[in-house]
Amino acid sequence: TVSVADGAHKLEVRTTTDKETRLFGMRMVRDFPGVTLSALGITGARAKFLDKQDDAHWATVLTGAKPDLVVLAFGTNEVGDGRMAFDENGQLSKDPMGDYERNLDKVMEQVEKACPNASYMLVGPPDMASNDASQGNAKPMVGIYASHQMNVAKKRGWAFWHQQKAMGGPGSMWSWVQAGMGNSDMIHPTGSGGNALGQMQYLAVMEGYENFKASKR
Repeated sequence: TVSVADGAHKLEVRTTTDKETRLFGMRMVRDFPGVTLSALGITGARAKFLDKQDDAHWATVLTGAKPDLVVLAFGTNEVGDGRMAFDENGQLSKDPMGDYERNLDKVMEQVEKACPNASYMLVGPPDMASNDASQGNAKPMVGIYASHQMNVAKKRGWAFWHQQKAMGGPGSMWSWVQAGMGNSDMIHPTGSGGNALGQMQYLAVMEGYENFKASKR
């Protein structure tokens, strides 16, 4: 840990060897009241990816952050996979959604072991739309994955934020696209859409926090 006076600084990192050096990140914070947000996301993330990482290293990264709240958000890419899942032997799974729940449960358990004093929250996938009006422009797999995520969250005692419901339910992304809040791929929100979702999630967290405080009075 290096402490410096508050203000602008230049940070230079040099290696002391000619050998390959791997830098897993750094954390820079100021000694002021507020919230520090550490994003540990990976492109194309799926819950099963975290289950395959080095458990000890993953625990070190989480522990070092000393989080008060750990939020896991998955589902978008899994929805794209549909019901395709493979077992530990690389064979097509006979119970894909059951395997999904078991993988997710393992990842959530790893988080709990690394950060036993934190609070935990699982965020479901956003709604995704299709051009099929006969299905209400909805993608049924979004709700299916959210349902299985809720099962695991309930089992482990995690808070769960149903992002699809917050957007307006199945097919709501179609309306978001028309309003400029969803991208033309009908999967990802635009900047303004992302800001709206962030605000909704913040309000949901704070509502839960206030209810928790009220229950302790």
